Amino acid sequence: MIKKLLILLIAFLMSSCYTEEKESATKGRLTFQGSDGYQNLAQKEASRFQDLYPEAQFTVIPASTREAIVNMLNDSINLILVDRAMNNEERQVYKKAQLAVQEVKIALDALVILVNARNSITDISLENLKRVLQGQINDWKLLAGSNQSGEIEVTCTGRNSGSFELIQKHLLDSTFTFFPDTILAEQHAIVQHIIKNEFALGVISNACYGSIRSTADSAAVRLLSIGVVDSTNKTHNYYPYQAYIFGGEYPLHYPVYVYVRSDKSELALGFSAFMASAEGQKIIKNYGLVPATMPIRWVQLTQEQL
Repeated sequence: MIKKLLILLIAFLMSSCYTEEKESATKGRLTFQGSDGYQNLAQKEASRFQDLYPEAQFTVIPASTREAIVNMLNDSINLILVDRAMNNEERQVYKKAQLAVQEVKIALDALVILVNARNSITDISLENLKRVLQGQINDWKLLAGSNQSGEIEVTCTGRNSGSFELIQKHLLDSTFTFFPDTILAEQHAIVQHIIKNEFALGVISNACYGSIRSTADSAAVRLLSIGVVDSTNKTHNYYPYQAYIFGGEYPLHYPVYVYVRSDKSELALGFSAFMASAEGQKIIKNYGLVPATMPIRWVQLTQEQL
């Protein structure tokens, strides 16, 4: 009799534990990866979700874009936030393995160009930027507006990063292989490098730049506007303001995606749906990026207001 009671008690305790740990779209534990530059945004989204649903717990792990995608395809991670779409090779992997992968475009962001604040240059044409990145312009004295004379040090994250792939595939000539002068592991490290090096030119995401905008670091670097030639051969300079990213006038824009292993985690599905909802998109807008799933109304400002 005692033995039967013990068995029943153990079975009851096991079923109780299972019930407590059962995951849903708003409950459970989720470890996910955000590519470099987006960890702060990912944490803000996760914190707000937890405010609404206290039984959800999140851990955000930084990774390069390529690493995050590979980890998800290898079953290590069920949700990733990355700064490029999967390429054909990566899509073939999950199709061949018959993995259930859901893609959600949640934002528009942009690459931005930073220089040391002691450099007087304020803008660079898209064509000259391309020539700098390809090594065809390698001295600051060759760029109008710069008070520097010396070799331009192009600084970027490595080839597994979204920034590197965006530059290589969408900005440079197809026959050219991108070789930055300095490769650093993280975008925030690029900001610190530019602060210490007057000849550096760095490429980071607008999301990363937004995270330093209200800090002392923002005064030590200069954000360049990009000059674009229109159909009448007139040049217009654009900063990576949300309206210019949304309208396409700022040329270095790109989409930001969430990928989910939809067959592996209900909480991952619930969290991705939240980021695409009005609440999640408001966080993206307040962060300085352009929401991708909600209607947008921009207010025209005068130059003085800007």
